[in-house]
Amino acid sequence: MTKKKFNNILTSILIPYLKYVQKITDTQLNLNKEFRSSVFDEYDSIKEDLKEKWMKKYPKFLIDRNKIAASFYLAFVDVAKKRKFKDFNSIKKLCKNGKSNNNDVIYLFVHTIAFNVAIGIIESFIYKDKKDEKYHSYVNEYGIIAEKDELEIGYKINKFILAHKVNKLSVPSLAFIFSSIERNFKARIDRKENCKKRRKCI
Repeated sequence: MTKKKFNNILTSILIPYLKYVQKITDTQLNLNKEFRSSVFDEYDSIKEDLKEKWMKKYPKFLIDRNKIAASFYLAFVDVAKKRKFKDFNSIKKLCKNGKSNNNDVIYLFVHTIAFNVAIGIIESFIYKDKKDEKYHSYVNEYGIIAEKDELEIGYKINKFILAHKVNKLSVPSLAFIFSSIERNFKARIDRKENCKKRRKCI
């Protein structure tokens, strides 16, 4: 992924997510050019590391959309952590209520952003892939995560945070989770389509 495409992801997925879901702007968070450039450099480094460690060892290993999303996720949270969350100072101020661990709240906020942008990356790939044409309208209208799964997603994010705190979060583990989310989505849509067909036959 080029830097231009990477910046397009930030513009088309990250900024709208912050604005419409989190009700804040990227300028409020100070996700400036320096932060974005650092995330891209980290993403690029992670991707090259994948090629070096996995593609040479396993010729059939591909960097698919789930691994791209996972690489973004890890790059985003790693850069935020390395910069000691200074780009999220406005959130730190909002969290200073004396009732919760400020650091835990920041971790949750950063990982939730990373997770939702990663899911947005996967959805954009599905929407553009001709092989997935039958899923396009569902992705566009509902997204790949069902409402009933949101509690489980929260549990997964908390597990990612715990792994990240001890430097055990990896692209393969993230990609596996993203792949399972995509498979569950497609299985759910396939069941819906089969139900429609059966009703037509009755």
